[in-house]
Amino acid sequence: MRILVIHGPNLNMLGKRDPQKYGYITLYEINQLLRKLAKKLNCQLDIIQSNHEGVLIDFLQKDSSRAADGLLINPGALIRYSYCFRQAIVDFGKLFVEVHLSDINENGVNKKVNIFDDVLTRVDQILGLKERSYLIGLKKLVKAIKQQKNNVILIGMKGCGKTTLGKLLARKLSMDFIEIDDEIEKYHLRQLKEQLTCRQVYQRYGQRYFRHCETAVLKKIYQNIGNKNFVLSCGGGTPLKAENIALLKKIGKIIFLDLDKKILLSRIIKNGIPPFFTSPKNPKKSLELLLKERIPLYQKAAELTIKLKNETVEEIAEKIISLLPKLWK
Repeated sequence: MRILVIHGPNLNMLGKRDPQKYGYITLYEINQLLRKLAKKLNCQLDIIQSNHEGVLIDFLQKDSSRAADGLLINPGALIRYSYCFRQAIVDFGKLFVEVHLSDINENGVNKKVNIFDDVLTRVDQILGLKERSYLIGLKKLVKAIKQQKNNVILIGMKGCGKTTLGKLLARKLSMDFIEIDDEIEKYHLRQLKEQLTCRQVYQRYGQRYFRHCETAVLKKIYQNIGNKNFVLSCGGGTPLKAENIALLKKIGKIIFLDLDKKILLSRIIKNGIPPFFTSPKNPKKSLELLLKERIPLYQKAAELTIKLKNETVEEIAEKIISLLPKLWK
């Protein structure tokens, strides 16, 4: 496991700068403590400090940095104003923990502004514990990455076989299986005390409410990640929201099941025209429009794409299992 560590502006002055607030420890000593802990946690650290946000953005955009598993960051004052740095963190797309030696809610200017507050890949924010903020942050980050690594997430169009394959994968890998449609039905029941299928929820309350339920379910799944790994089968529209993609990336490794278009159409309309088809009288055209919109989003979200045609479920499962060690590495 490889972790990036970013120290923002002025942190090179630790030990000399306002010791009452930040302590007497130097940045060199903090890095030594982090390396010692990293050795125990069996991870490698790539550490950088700069007083220039462009240098830090360039570091994040390097191919070698983008291949890292996560990020531990003390952004310093950049947390208040650097939206270009925030965008670099969003583009990085991996889990990160934000740390600060002092309590930034009590100190400094623009106390109500934190550019990371809506970045969903942030695992946690550790404040006011001086050098211990870094050590606690590294432990939390490594734990989150380990929990994420071995969960399998299946995405793709309705009818591509996510549920059937997901159940088989879960059995072969001795994992739990989670069907997001089932979780949406349970969520709706808790919210409105009404027992409906997913299809009925979509038809009665519309797309906006349905997507709200979907995101709420993903947040709950992420918050409740435990020691037991699982296979998660998503709805066809789950990756359409950027918020959902960020949550999925925090939960596990995403696999896109890309089924042949002709086979997909026959499966989708087998039990009737779905409510998300825009031209019910021309299902082929509806599917083509959907694929044009969705396939780029699926491909962008996924760490692995599996092209499917006439393979058996058993063959697909074995192929995915053979590729998982590389995906989890």
